[in-house]
Amino acid sequence: MIKKFKSLKPKGFTLVELLIIIAIIGILATVILVSLASARARARDARRKADVTEIRAGLELYKDMVGKYPIVTSLGVASSVLGGPLQQFLNPVPDDPRYTGTKNYNYISNSAGSGFAIQMYWDGGTTGDRCKVGVNDDTLIATVPDCKF
Repeated sequence: MIKKFKSLKPKGFTLVELLIIIAIIGILATVILVSLASARARARDARRKADVTEIRAGLELYKDMVGKYPIVTSLGVASSVLGGPLQQFLNPVPDDPRYTGTKNYNYISNSAGSGFAIQMYWDGGTTGDRCKVGVNDDTLIATVPDCKF
């Protein structure tokens, strides 16, 4: 009697095939993580725009009621220096979603209370990544460019 042998076909993947699959998965994971990081930065910047717009609206309400903006003649963190004056219009005064201390939203006014500036930092946090919004603010933070929004 003649015995039939089963064919010796390999079952499973070779080592080279597994390494190629692992490399492709690694490349895809890297691309996804990079895109998520930039999406988070854009989301923080959108929140910054909304926060500064909200602070500015609170300052305008305060000026309508009192006749001038809160007087703070040295640059300070907005949530600290405006927490009291704006409490009935904006409670709490928002903080930056990422930065604290000197890179938080900063507020300064002129000594008459007729103008103010709010300084903010975009993601990246270098001097070139900051801008200001305000009213009659040309001399308050002269080295900081105006925000383009």
